[in-house]
Amino acid sequence: MNRTNQSELSFSCEAGSAKVNVFTGRLLFERTDIAMGANSFSMGVSHIYDSQQNLPTGQQTHLGNGWNLNIQQYLMPNTTNEHQATSFVYYDGEWSQARFCCI
Repeated sequence: MNRTNQSELSFSCEAGSAKVNVFTGRLLFERTDIAMGANSFSMGVSHIYDSQQNLPTGQQTHLGNGWNLNIQQYLMPNTTNEHQATSFVYYDGEWSQARFCCI
């Protein structure tokens, strides 16, 4: 799905920050657990809730339905049979997908 030109509502408080996509109804909530660094270099670990997270078959985040960490990333094969991958899907920390085809 193309996310260009889709409106989002945002809200921040001490518990974290939330975004709701007005078009899809997707709720994305992020709570920072730890952050460090200064100026141009910083890093942190956050819990992220995605109301429309669809895990691939057999995949678990071990944090509960819809929850994952921003540092959890996956590269999963799409297969037509048990032995050959026809493409791959990369899932980032916010569970956005990027698809790669085998050449």
